Amino acid sequence: MIWRYFCFHLLIYYHPIGEIKADKSQPICYEANKDINLPKSNNRYFKNLEEYKANTFSFSYERYCSPSQGCNPMNLFPGNFVTILNLTSDVLETGAFEVNSSDSIISLNLSSLFINEIHSRAFASLTCLHYLNLSDNKIVELQPEQWFGLDNLKTLELRKNNIIHLKPFTFRYLKKLQSLDLSLNDIVYIDDFSFNYLISLKSLSLAYNYLTSIYQNYIFVHLTNLEHLDLSHNSLSAVSMAKFRPLEALQSLNFSNNNMAVFDLRETFSFFEFPFLKLLNLTGNYLDFENYENLPERFTFDNLTIDINENPVHCYYIEKMLNLFQDKVRLAPGRYFGDETRVNRIRCENMGMTEEDVNYLNKFYDKLRIQHYEVLVVYTILIVFAIAYILFVYYDHLQDHPCFRKLYGYSTPFPE
Repeated sequence: MIWRYFCFHLLIYYHPIGEIKADKSQPICYEANKDINLPKSNNRYFKNLEEYKANTFSFSYERYCSPSQGCNPMNLFPGNFVTILNLTSDVLETGAFEVNSSDSIISLNLSSLFINEIHSRAFASLTCLHYLNLSDNKIVELQPEQWFGLDNLKTLELRKNNIIHLKPFTFRYLKKLQSLDLSLNDIVYIDDFSFNYLISLKSLSLAYNYLTSIYQNYIFVHLTNLEHLDLSHNSLSAVSMAKFRPLEALQSLNFSNNNMAVFDLRETFSFFEFPFLKLLNLTGNYLDFENYENLPERFTFDNLTIDINENPVHCYYIEKMLNLFQDKVRLAPGRYFGDETRVNRIRCENMGMTEEDVNYLNKFYDKLRIQHYEVLVVYTILIVFAIAYILFVYYDHLQDHPCFRKLYGYSTPFPE
């Protein structure tokens, strides 16, 4: 069992990403081909799915004019950007959008329709779809088969739903997806391999959710092309950057407005760095930045900007960071203009403290921490003895019970 589990994880982690190929049986998407200069499509609005299915005008540009002819059919072509205004059900059934030439639809807007459930292969006929908007609905659960057929999808909007849990391989059919918005949901847990096969993803937003930790090791596997990651407005109390090791192309990382008190840059099993990171946003947390010396080792981009505004950091540490990072790392200018203490307009605490003062405070807090630890150990020992005494008294009382004597063959009470 252990070897099978190990081999499974090894296979997933070292999957030959470059060898993933598109299905040759899919139709050619002329509207999606960048080499063909097409005029911007018109938006087409349908009152409901019934009107959409009763439509007799083709969604295909090629049906009105072949790109090879070089003609302009805009007077004839009604467009292939579709918006559904209302639904009679809160469930999208299998094949819900299957009509003649539906494989030529480029954009589909299903926002604010109170959709609660999506059946497998609901979008299977939309093989050339580039943009899918499912925001502001009531979707709770995501499954891989829901996205079957969306081989050319580039943008998926899922913000403002009721999604709680992301399961493994949820987006396995979306290999060309470039932008995924999961903000404003109720996400509390993300499984390992949840974002596997999103090899083209460049932007991922998980802002405004309820994530409390990211301790799994394989959440971001396969996201080697991700450039922008937004984890702001969650409840991440501690973050280890080693978990983000696969994100080699990351350019911006947003951790603002969490409850973060620990920002760990230590190595775990191997060295890691983020050579292209341009912006690291740590605004609005509880970081004191006492251990900052290894920041340049992890973030090696020459023009990296780190925003540390609205953190309980000592002015002394800000001054040292400004002196240490002046060649490579730049601190974002502060946004505070009040009368209280500040360095580079960054609000800070204990202005004018020297290094000796800081060392004295650190020793004092370390001594206080040890005292608290000793008190905790004493209380733990007392609680253990109290529990043992209660169990002993209870057992002693139980011996005189008739059921206990009968169970163990005692015919007479125990002598006092």
